[in-house]
Amino acid sequence: MLANTGELAICVLGPTLVRSGDFVYVLDELSRQKFTFAAVRKASLSEVDVQALFGDQRINFNKDVLW
Repeated sequence: MLANTGELAICVLGPTLVRSGDFVYVLDELSRQKFTFAAVRKASLSEVDVQALFGDQRINFNKDVLW
Protein backbone atom coordinates (compact mmCIF):
# COMPACT_ATOMS: atom_id res chain seq x y z
CA MET A 1 0.00 0.00 0.00
CA LEU A 2 2.90 2.39 0.57
CA ALA A 3 3.77 2.21 -3.12
CA ASN A 4 0.74 4.40 -3.86
CA THR A 5 1.76 7.06 -1.37
CA GLY A 6 2.87 10.33 -2.94
CA GLU A 7 5.74 12.46 -1.74
CA LEU A 8 6.49 16.08 -2.48
CA ALA A 9 9.93 17.12 -3.68
CA ILE A 10 11.14 20.52 -4.78
CA CYS A 11 13.68 20.63 -7.59
CA VAL A 12 15.45 23.97 -7.87
CA LEU A 13 17.09 24.64 -11.22
CA GLY A 14 19.51 27.52 -11.50
CA PRO A 15 19.09 30.24 -14.12
CA THR A 16 22.23 29.18 -16.01
CA LEU A 17 20.82 25.68 -16.51
CA VAL A 18 17.48 27.09 -17.66
CA ARG A 19 19.04 29.63 -20.06
CA SER A 20 21.24 26.97 -21.65
CA GLY A 21 18.24 24.68 -22.22
CA ASP A 22 19.98 21.81 -20.42
CA PHE A 23 17.17 21.63 -17.84
CA VAL A 24 15.33 19.46 -20.38
CA TYR A 25 17.93 16.72 -19.85
CA VAL A 26 17.50 16.98 -16.06
CA LEU A 27 13.71 16.64 -16.32
CA ASP A 28 14.10 13.79 -18.81
CA GLU A 29 16.38 11.91 -16.42
CA LEU A 30 13.93 12.39 -13.56
CA SER A 31 11.18 11.05 -15.79
CA ARG A 32 13.31 8.02 -16.70
CA GLN A 33 13.79 7.34 -12.99
CA LYS A 34 9.97 7.02 -12.72
CA PHE A 35 9.30 10.33 -10.99
CA THR A 36 5.91 11.83 -11.82
CA PHE A 37 5.59 15.57 -12.37
CA ALA A 38 2.43 17.02 -10.88
CA ALA A 39 3.39 20.62 -11.63
CA VAL A 40 6.22 22.74 -12.96
CA ARG A 41 6.40 26.41 -12.13
CA LYS A 42 8.95 29.12 -12.78
CA ALA A 43 9.50 31.35 -9.76
CA SER A 44 12.07 33.84 -8.58
CA LEU A 45 13.59 33.12 -5.19
CA SER A 46 14.67 35.79 -2.75
CA GLU A 47 17.51 35.26 -0.32
CA VAL A 48 14.90 34.66 2.42
CA ASP A 49 13.27 31.94 0.27
CA VAL A 50 16.60 30.20 -0.24
CA GLN A 51 17.28 30.36 3.49
CA ALA A 52 13.86 28.80 4.18
CA LEU A 53 14.33 26.03 1.59
CA PHE A 54 17.98 25.18 2.24
CA GLY A 55 18.62 26.46 5.77
CA ASP A 56 19.03 22.93 7.12
CA GLN A 57 21.47 22.11 4.29
CA ARG A 58 23.99 24.85 5.03
CA ILE A 59 26.66 22.19 5.57
CA ASN A 60 26.19 20.78 2.06
CA PHE A 61 25.45 23.97 0.11
CA ASN A 62 26.74 27.51 0.07
CA LYS A 63 23.52 29.51 0.50
CA ASP A 64 25.00 32.57 -1.22
CA VAL A 65 25.88 30.53 -4.32
CA LEU A 66 22.37 29.04 -4.45
CA TRP A 67 20.85 32.51 -4.25
